[in-house]
Amino acid sequence: MAWQLARFVRIAKGSEVEVLNHFIDGVDKRYIARDELPALERAARRALKAATGLIRYLESTPDPRLP
Repeated sequence: MAWQLARFVRIAKGSEVEVLNHFIDGVDKRYIARDELPALERAARRALKAATGLIRYLESTPDPRLP
């Protein structure tokens, strides 16, 4: 069960990387002000770090035994 959730978190993590890339593209295309990028990058990297921690936790947690 935990491995299934970890799989979905990995997919979400891939989406977070895409968001980070879109932020950078947004700055390049002048949709986002350059001075806003550091805060956006911090938020995206924080989300990636949280997802990585959740995956580690889920992979180290044994599935509960069914009665």
